[in-house]
Amino acid sequence: MVTDTPLDIDPNELDDRRNGVIERILTRVAVINTGFVLDDKPSPCFLWEGPDSGEGRGGGYGRMSLNGQTVAVHLVVYTHF
Repeated sequence: MVTDTPLDIDPNELDDRRNGVIERILTRVAVINTGFVLDDKPSPCFLWEGPDSGEGRGGGYGRMSLNGQTVAVHLVVYTHF
């Protein structure tokens, strides 16, 4: 049997999951116009206001729970946006 999606996952389920993750992230960011311009268009900053990894080496990175695991928000954003 040949399918277009790996592991016979419904593509709509993936879209729903991705949208849910994006919504969770967007509830914890502040979109701030810092004056940065890209290609003559304003490019606001998305500043994380949720929990972070704390102090010390590797500290200060945004963290969130995803599927029961704590993950780095910047990696989730890179994957889902």
